[in-house]
Amino acid sequence: MDEDVVIYVYSFLFNAIYLELFKSVKGIMMSLLAKHAYIKVEKHVSGLRMERIREERTLYLYRDKIVTKHREIAMDDVRDLSFRKMYGSGGLLYVHATQGMFTYPMTERPDDLLAAYRTYIKNGPSP
Repeated sequence: MDEDVVIYVYSFLFNAIYLELFKSVKGIMMSLLAKHAYIKVEKHVSGLRMERIREERTLYLYRDKIVTKHREIAMDDVRDLSFRKMYGSGGLLYVHATQGMFTYPMTERPDDLLAAYRTYIKNGPSP
């Protein structure tokens, strides 16, 4: 009977330690590196009237993925991020992925997002 209690206690402690370790690893993998606002413009036509609806959304860069309102791209599928200035301080962010190239119009340069991508993803963190 005593052996069963000892095995149960060890099993309980192992599960608790494993759970805490999993949470910390998951927290590292899911840590937000950067975020930046982008613009989505939708056109709605009804009869003779065309209406443009402008919505500000946010692109999130994590260590393991890029997340937007309707898309999630695994970092293993991302080949590169680039930005092309188009107007004023804004332009287009290009996400080059194995599924294709996705563009995100931005009103400001995403320098913090690009720097985080190059530092932590493309080049890897410094030791």
